[in-house]
Amino acid sequence: MAELGQSGDRQPYPNVEWNSWRNARRDEVSPGGHWVCLQSVVADKRGNLWVIDPGAPAQSLIVPGAPKLVQIDLASGEVRRVLDGDPSTQVDKSVTVTVDGKPLQQTDGRRVSFSADGIALTPDGRYLCGQTVKGKTKARRFIASSRTRCKTRNLAHNRCQPEWRLSEVTEPADGLWIDERGRLYVSSVEHHAVRVRDGSRLSTVVRDRQLVWPDTFTEGPDGTLYVTDSRISDMRWFNSQSPTMLPTQLYAIKPFRSGLWKA
Repeated sequence: MAELGQSGDRQPYPNVEWNSWRNARRDEVSPGGHWVCLQSVVADKRGNLWVIDPGAPAQSLIVPGAPKLVQIDLASGEVRRVLDGDPSTQVDKSVTVTVDGKPLQQTDGRRVSFSADGIALTPDGRYLCGQTVKGKTKARRFIASSRTRCKTRNLAHNRCQPEWRLSEVTEPADGLWIDERGRLYVSSVEHHAVRVRDGSRLSTVVRDRQLVWPDTFTEGPDGTLYVTDSRISDMRWFNSQSPTMLPTQLYAIKPFRSGLWKA
């Protein structure tokens, strides 16, 4: 993770050591005390940075001890890990993630193991919403109060269990976004789609096969929704005919206009 300076420079955040994990050094570096494979980073309006690390480099495997949800107090530098080992964040082996009607699995037959991956904040910054890609009853979302604090700067050892509750369940999803009206956008990875939940109503915003694996969201000041396409299901892990490196895409979903637009 990097902090972007006013001049455009990037500095490892919070320091070089936290960012020193390398797959080749997995026997030397503790996965619990380092960033392994960051997915979502969001800032609330209360001075906290929330970071989720699925601990699954290239989605090939989950490194034992690596998955973590971390809260950082930006003013004091205090950190805490939350929901460690909680079922709402864990892989459910009874759930099968499919793409185009077929189970997503590696070329050697292993099915995917995605744990908690996407997070989003409510507009007031009071609640955090999380998604387990491969969780109980397809997926489970957890809600957290961002008020609870613990005093430490140690990423590996500070584990807190604030009050959490399960919310509604839905299909497997990767990225999440909550807009200013409180509408929850969900990346529908099984259907090449982006869906939105407005109260109890779930509808499809866009569905397009060129959106291979909708991943991470953000929103522009004019209401444009941006979503990355990480093409996970096209990766060589799952398709031996794919190149080692795949071009990815950032799409824009314009307000009051249908379809995808390349950003």
